[in-house]
Amino acid sequence: MTPPAKKTPSKSVARVKKANSAAVLQEEQNALAMKAFQMRKAGASWWEIAEDLKISEQQAGMLVHNRIKEAAKLVDEGTKRTMLAMEVDRLDTLQQAIWADAVGGDRQAIETALKIIQARAKVLGLETIPSSTVTNNTIVVAGTSEEYVAALKRVSELPIINHEEM
Repeated sequence: MTPPAKKTPSKSVARVKKANSAAVLQEEQNALAMKAFQMRKAGASWWEIAEDLKISEQQAGMLVHNRIKEAAKLVDEGTKRTMLAMEVDRLDTLQQAIWADAVGGDRQAIETALKIIQARAKVLGLETIPSSTVTNNTIVVAGTSEEYVAALKRVSELPIINHEEM
């Protein structure tokens, strides 16, 4: 009697297994991304996250970046404004906690205050102010009112110099 022939899985069974495998892999990636995000939110460095999750620092950064990007897709504009206000409030609270020490000359408090100020500027989009928005110039002219007016006229006729193009 001949042994029964081995059955090879059908293509549909193979597809189901592949889909299940991909879903499990995606679930593991999501859990890893969430862990990396939580660690970063708690103040962990990229190196600490990478060490803990046994991945590279670059992978840690990408996981957190992608997690934030995916979460941002689910948030409407009103919620974004509320979240922004909440983040600014948190920064204000942190700054209030160290402000007296910073003004008193504590170097570490000063560094912390500067980091908080920089973070607030970044959150609010104030990191750079285009030079075209800077319009205040001060001119000091000694002499009579007529000499002052004449000096202003001369200055107003000077060509405008764009220092960014230099």
